[in-house]
Amino acid sequence: MVCPRFSRVPDFFADFFATLGVAGDSLADYNCGYAKKEPDMSVSVRIDDILVEQARSAAKAEFRTVQGQIEFWAKVGRGALDNPDLPASFIAESLMALAEPREETTPFVPRSRRS
Repeated sequence: MVCPRFSRVPDFFADFFATLGVAGDSLADYNCGYAKKEPDMSVSVRIDDILVEQARSAAKAEFRTVQGQIEFWAKVGRGALDNPDLPASFIAESLMALAEPREETTPFVPRSRRS
């Protein structure tokens, strides 16, 4: 199902989100909350104890699991490496916006169109 609000994703955003693993119609679907989540795959990975402790602290502050925090950092890092001209904070905020439930979002209304 394609979101009725997005008939076409702007090229800049399509390119940016493609580097994050979201592309084409799925990006429009994601923006409307219809994105299909792929099944999770479990893999064991060795990670430095200090990094795990840092992830545990950050996860508590961000209300994520340790695994979720490390996945988030990996996605931000991948997005930053693929888009060196964008600030990491923009990439992080974009990922958080994509994960936000559709019913909790507020549509953007340009100032020129407000009543």
